[in-house]
Amino acid sequence: MLVESGSGPGVSVPESSRVSAAQIASAATQVPPAKRGSAKTAIAAAAFVMLVAAAFVGYRLLNRPHGLNLQNMQIAKFTDSGKAALVAISPDRRYVAYVLHDAEQQSLWMRHVATKSDVQVLAPDVVDFKGVTFSPDGNYLYYVRSDKTTQNYSYLYQMPVLGGNPRQLIRDIDAAVGFSPDGTQIVFIRGMPDPAEVEVHIASADGSGEHVLARLPAYAVFLSGPNWSPDGKVIAVATLQTGKEQKFVLNIIRVADANVTTLYSDAAILGRPVWLPDGNSLLIAVGMPKENRAQIWEIPYPKGEPRRFTNDLSNYSLYLDLSRDGRMLVALDNTQISNIWIAPGEKAYQARQITSCWCVAEAVNWILSMRMGARGPP
Repeated sequence: MLVESGSGPGVSVPESSRVSAAQIASAATQVPPAKRGSAKTAIAAAAFVMLVAAAFVGYRLLNRPHGLNLQNMQIAKFTDSGKAALVAISPDRRYVAYVLHDAEQQSLWMRHVATKSDVQVLAPDVVDFKGVTFSPDGNYLYYVRSDKTTQNYSYLYQMPVLGGNPRQLIRDIDAAVGFSPDGTQIVFIRGMPDPAEVEVHIASADGSGEHVLARLPAYAVFLSGPNWSPDGKVIAVATLQTGKEQKFVLNIIRVADANVTTLYSDAAILGRPVWLPDGNSLLIAVGMPKENRAQIWEIPYPKGEPRRFTNDLSNYSLYLDLSRDGRMLVALDNTQISNIWIAPGEKAYQARQITSCWCVAEAVNWILSMRMGARGPP
């Protein structure tokens, strides 16, 4: 496994008095000591983007059964600010968009993958981003964020990839949108508090013609967004269901008749699913409670035994995104930084840091790049 330098976003889960939606953002915080001669551990949550490049070596052209050869996968850290939150990759793998979370402000950035140059496309503001998606043609960026005057509501905006005047398309939306294969329609979710359910909506790419496709009995929290299958026939979305048993469910919704089935469920948190190009499986971040971290799993479709896609020390967040050819996947890795500070008496402003270390836990995000090979039949 080849590991290269890079950076990525962090994770936080904000709540709303109306509807809660999952957001992955990191905020660096320090806890200064208060008593003379005492030392405290200061914990800083950082976010880093990890670019995952998956090379499926011609399996579609050769028309062979394929399997991911993880021995050929390369992982590279893509950002190093420790303040990234949310991430998306353009269909052609040329650009990666990510949200930069700095204190109470968030901004939107675009990185050119080949040159590693960054451009700020939205200035910092006191807002909360909930999703970022490239249009299938790669010309536009669709993002979901709140407004300073309406923190409990978020809106969908469209803007040119390299910056320009944003255009508001839809009001009241709770996570990143997904596109139909031909790019003419979007799917999005809206959490409803009473009754507790999640509405799955379909609309034209310009936001017009909005209508409800399905209603899922679910608690509107940890909403990471839906994704349309490559053949356009079904939509995948993960939700949290409560009742006698609280569990996360990976729902499959048939577009033709809104029929809903369960593909996978787990007591641990599930992230946003992304389809592999052949439509025969999905990748999704799955919480691993015993390991105190999340890993990426591959879930076969329409049925099959789920299998672990990553097995490393990273703690992946809810948000993944895959290029159109399946050669590159962006993900967030969460890490927690703990350091010891010391200060005299009650003079916290005189605190000084006496240790410097990185401790992998559940709070810092990195963007990794993984390159994977494929194998043919034995």
